[in-house]
Amino acid sequence: MLTLTLTVSTAFATAGVLIEISTVYVAAVWNTYRKVRLMILNVIIRCSKRLEEPNGYHDEKFQFDELSNDMVASIPFYLCQDIAKFMIQVETDIYSAITPGKSLGGLLLMHPLFVTSSLAVTSPQLQDSLKNCLSWIGTNMGIGEATLLSKVRIMPYSRCYC
Repeated sequence: MLTLTLTVSTAFATAGVLIEISTVYVAAVWNTYRKVRLMILNVIIRCSKRLEEPNGYHDEKFQFDELSNDMVASIPFYLCQDIAKFMIQVETDIYSAITPGKSLGGLLLMHPLFVTSSLAVTSPQLQDSLKNCLSWIGTNMGIGEATLLSKVRIMPYSRCYC
């Protein structure tokens, strides 16, 4: 894996470390793994909150944040045609015309983004960021399902962002 640092946020990339993976298929496997772990951590954290364990879930919350940040860091490699050009465009503040990559990247990314944005312990800021990314996929890659998923608002019965 190669990591790059992005200093500016864009429509689908947050400032910070970006992870480059050899192929979009390998990236899809990693994000599927992350998504499943996030779902499990979501259940653990929610159970800990219901059991009113005051310090019982800090390690899990740290893991949740780390996995969700890794997922966000991989997004540009799914969506950009040329990551080097993307980095130059973002750093020079001319990223308004980012060239989308193959639609396959958007298709493989939609479900992990949607599931992560729907989890009860996902921060509202991250939820909005993931929904904006889904909207970008729908608009710029022509995948209507991503646009629909970006508009879905799931109201969990107990919001427990920690």
